[in-house]
Amino acid sequence: MKFILLILLTVSITLSAQGIMKTFSDPVSKQNFNNFKSDSTEVVFIVIKIDKWLLYSNASNSSDVIATLGKGTFCEYYGSEDQYYKIRVYEEKNGYIEGFAKKNGFETNKYYGKSFTLKNDSSIGNFDVVMWVLEDTPVYSDSLLTNRFTDFEKGQKIYMIERLGEIYKITKGASEAAVYVSGKSVGPFITGKGYSTDFENLPNQISTSLLKYDIDTEAFLSYRVLQTKNNYPVQFTEDKRCHIESDSILYRYSYDNNDQEIFKRLEIKGVTDHKFSMYKQIDNKTIITPGDTLDCFGIEVFYKPKAGKVIIDNIETNEIYNKSSKLYIYNNPVDNINLVVEREDFEYIWKYKYLLNEKKFENSDASVVNSIKRLITYRKK
Repeated sequence: MKFILLILLTVSITLSAQGIMKTFSDPVSKQNFNNFKSDSTEVVFIVIKIDKWLLYSNASNSSDVIATLGKGTFCEYYGSEDQYYKIRVYEEKNGYIEGFAKKNGFETNKYYGKSFTLKNDSSIGNFDVVMWVLEDTPVYSDSLLTNRFTDFEKGQKIYMIERLGEIYKITKGASEAAVYVSGKSVGPFITGKGYSTDFENLPNQISTSLLKYDIDTEAFLSYRVLQTKNNYPVQFTEDKRCHIESDSILYRYSYDNNDQEIFKRLEIKGVTDHKFSMYKQIDNKTIITPGDTLDCFGIEVFYKPKAGKVIIDNIETNEIYNKSSKLYIYNNPVDNINLVVEREDFEYIWKYKYLLNEKKFENSDASVVNSIKRLITYRKK
């Protein structure tokens, strides 16, 4: 998964006999960094000076790109290898990311602060267990729900730390406060605020077939895909084909990656029964492909959640699946067709067994799969 870190810094300056001593406050990691060492436990940090600097899995530009770092990112220094620094960075949603970045993208100044490894994350809980706020609701600083802390909006994605019967201990992210909320106000099914369920009137003549399969006309597409499961990235190429048959009644789709065929499916054109629950138009985006610069229309869709909840002998078992997609769609004026130039999918899978009488999980297995793909080749048949 590629992460883009954008940094805004607050700087405080103190004059001393040794010169100007500066303290920098990083809003992402919630830590302060000095241009002087004030504590023996502090370690060296270096700062990115070029925006969109690449973080690699190994000290080679042919290795996987695991993150894109913003200008001003504070990086904990671990050493160097050839033309690369080995570093650790902190990303608000996903925690720590380690890798290698080229040395010429860093400032020459050194900074000092507490090691990211010393940060106490014991209260964070399992950040793979994702839930959503079902309605605008207050959250509280105590499990009795007496001290109102703030309000969360409908559709806010949250992370469950602990389930206390009908009360949930939750947080919005690793650097956010842990709060408590009524279980009636949150749930494991994806939802959002300001989304439409009217798929009969999708904007820009977009079809549900296009939303599912990237193309709704006879064509060949090739994508470069970066897929991450619980922060472990892999890259591959995906080739996709669409063929119209049965007098334009059906689409026949097939795709493969790394020369292994994945599926063949038939899709009925214009069918109203689809896999989506809601959608919303998002900001448009200009995307640079190997051959063109394309102005794309943005749309986000949520798939209909799946679940299989069963309660037997006061033991609740469930298997939950959610999926969301952000798509950037280009209308080719030459062929007058729509095609997906970029897609980012999030899949949330959670299996658990909860003991209702004891108010605790006997087991809980959650994972998040993120796929980002960008169009490489388009060819109309």
